[in-house]
Amino acid sequence: MEDLLDKFSSSAPPSASSGGPAYSQLVDEVADLKATGPPHHPPADEKYISLFPESLDRTLAPLDDAIMSVVQSAARGPMGSTVVMLAKIGTVCTTIEVGLTVPVMLFMLRCRDCEGIYAMYVMLSMTILTQLPKRFLWRVRPYASGRAECFSNVTTSCFPSRAVVGAVVFANLAHTIFHMSSGAYRCMPPWFPSFGSWCLIFACALLASLCRIVLGVHYASDCLGGFLLGVVVNLVGTGLARLHMSSCRCNSADSSEVPPLALTVGSGILLVALLGASVVSVLLMLRPPLVFFRKTLHAFSMLFVALIFSLVFLCPAGGPSYLLNEGSATVDEVIIACFLSGVLSAAGMAAQNHKALKKSIPKSLGAFVVLLCAGLLVVATSPFPRPSRL
Repeated sequence: MEDLLDKFSSSAPPSASSGGPAYSQLVDEVADLKATGPPHHPPADEKYISLFPESLDRTLAPLDDAIMSVVQSAARGPMGSTVVMLAKIGTVCTTIEVGLTVPVMLFMLRCRDCEGIYAMYVMLSMTILTQLPKRFLWRVRPYASGRAECFSNVTTSCFPSRAVVGAVVFANLAHTIFHMSSGAYRCMPPWFPSFGSWCLIFACALLASLCRIVLGVHYASDCLGGFLLGVVVNLVGTGLARLHMSSCRCNSADSSEVPPLALTVGSGILLVALLGASVVSVLLMLRPPLVFFRKTLHAFSMLFVALIFSLVFLCPAGGPSYLLNEGSATVDEVIIACFLSGVLSAAGMAAQNHKALKKSIPKSLGAFVVLLCAGLLVVATSPFPRPSRL
């Protein structure tokens, strides 16, 4: 990182009127990047971090600054504290943690397999595709570059806006799952959102953008990037879900017997292989030089539970493959499933923020194994019965 700082200290500082970040603030941000990063070790080598192109930043600056000024004026008015509070609430609703519980919850209900697989691949795509630019491309937050007032202290890169990605993904996910559950799409989610889904997506994306801009943590261009990335996430997640479900028999249109969930020899071997692959994957994400995501423990302990459960039990190797897409869960069942998935998610967040785990990769890996096994046990032994016939 010293080489990166030397490079900026030897270059001519951009003027404040150029629209680019102020020189001293840019250096401070790079220094912060060196000091912060994932909890238990220094961030990856600087050659893996690229700064947001200054020429592009200057090009976008007039529109970004104009929108920032207009939107943040609401936070400076007589209702400013209320606006900021609502913006923070809106931000919480679009965090990635919200979506991580959905696949696990749907699998627990035992009659919403197709929706669970769809949600799982969409959330897996969102987790990976949103973190790639966050990890390898650095853009200074608006408030840190002196171009906005600060109402929320966030120290990560601001491009793209993951909150806007979440708004796009969650809106389409909710709309699609609702129609899949009502039988409109049967087992296969559609490649492209319907008109009603697009209206919901645009409305949610706009609200999320306003929330992030008013807090001074994103430019309008970050939000546009988040919207486009959200569309890509939906396409990738849908494609993976359709590929997965095309290899499984969907029972929404016949009345054949549905075999109970069971562990065969073939699926047992697959289970062991997937557990090993999950541990290796998380280890690579935790260790330098990758240090991919500071939320690795929480995110992947939830996503790998859903992925392993679906591959081992819903489409078992060497056994009959059935996906259930009919039947309805009671309100009590939904509440219990939400509670159990919420407990698993809370355990993941607690492990992610535990001081002892932050300082030790072996301990973090051990915590991941415990979370993964506990999650699989909870989902596989769900208290809700699986229908024997449809």
